[in-house]
Amino acid sequence: MGIELGVLVVSPDCQRRGIGTLLLEEGLGEVDRQGFQCVLAASAKGRGLYKKFGFGDFEILKFNLADYEGGEGCGFDTHVVMHRPAQKGA
Repeated sequence: MGIELGVLVVSPDCQRRGIGTLLLEEGLGEVDRQGFQCVLAASAKGRGLYKKFGFGDFEILKFNLADYEGGEGCGFDTHVVMHRPAQKGA
């Protein structure tokens, strides 16, 4: 039993306007109402937003994009698995 929130992506032209915050607040509201914890993988650009909502780093994942089709010559990318405990009394 659980809730799956889709990928949270905001177009670069629309970033820094609070859209990601609104989307995350909506999803986490339901997570909190049901008393669940939340785990996600954050990009370097999204990590700060998630930290504002109480997520902490769990594990850092480094990917060699050349290992994936179409990633040749793209170098490495890093994502962070983050965890937010269930919010009591939310």
